Amino acid sequence: MLFRIAGKYLGAYWGAKIAKADSSIVKHMDGGLIPQAGIVIGLVLNVYKMEAFGDIAELLLGIGMGTTIINELLGPVMTKYSLRKAGEIKKKSE
Repeated sequence: MLFRIAGKYLGAYWGAKIAKADSSIVKHMDGGLIPQAGIVIGLVLNVYKMEAFGDIAELLLGIGMGTTIINELLGPVMTKYSLRKAGEIKKKSE
């Protein structure tokens, strides 16, 4: 999970740098990339049903669902924070 987040951060950072985006976007673009639920849940459930993965199916299901839950809890918070820091949204009082 940490490597996935780090990879998204580095990819977003370098992509924004190459595209010559504003510095606020370069610094805060990564937070909106954390959510992942749909794909991972579908893949984990498919693997869980396959007999070839019988020995580790429970482990894969637990890891996949656990990281999805963590990412889905952190994702919206990080997205809002990143958009606010990049100047794309304002606080309600502004």
